[in-house]
Amino acid sequence: MWDDYGYHPHVAIDVLLLMSLIKIKDDKTFWMHDQVRDLGREIVRQENLTNPYERSRVWNCDEARSILKEKEGNKKIKAMSLGGYLGFHEGILTSDEVAPLRNLRFFQGSWKCLVGDFNNLLPSLRWLSWKFYSSQFEATNFHPANLVILDLSWSNISEEWIGWEQLREAKKLKVLNLNWCEHLKRTPNLSTWVYLERLDLDGCNNLIEIDPSIGNLRSLLTLNLPNSKLP
Repeated sequence: MWDDYGYHPHVAIDVLLLMSLIKIKDDKTFWMHDQVRDLGREIVRQENLTNPYERSRVWNCDEARSILKEKEGNKKIKAMSLGGYLGFHEGILTSDEVAPLRNLRFFQGSWKCLVGDFNNLLPSLRWLSWKFYSSQFEATNFHPANLVILDLSWSNISEEWIGWEQLREAKKLKVLNLNWCEHLKRTPNLSTWVYLERLDLDGCNNLIEIDPSIGNLRSLLTLNLPNSKLP
């Protein structure tokens, strides 16, 4: 999936398997022991013990919150997780707060609403995990052109959500997770995501139609909707 961006996942996965740092379960998902995960995060923490904004990855939600609030992000940060923290700015994340994060590749958050002009921001973003998104979308010019994975599971979005129009610019998208988006009655138009390989719709209990554009997705390998109630 990531070969186009200078990564070689098959080689890296083989190395991790040989070192017994990960396992592949029967359902083809990766498994890593918590202690190995924590060891990796501690190694990153050692990059700079006192200033988290000088690290390449920020997993502690309080540290991430502080970096965004003080606008201390920089080009060193490649991954950031806000966890499920709801109180920060009452669920609002502004364009000014993410503007310094020029090399951010992975961004994980929940409940937040994007607000502001995102023109030319987050140019390196590849993976966006944004669960529990509200039905509102107040960002403008949010065009993550290099996005590969988008997780909007458990969100209140519908097929009329205005965010779809801006996300159509993510033409390199390969994974779209809409699991448990229970307000979704129809999927959005999928025609611009010609490289989409996986579409997850599990738990979309009110889903009654998949847009006919899915027939044009020649790269689609997985369509997951075991608990939906399609006729």
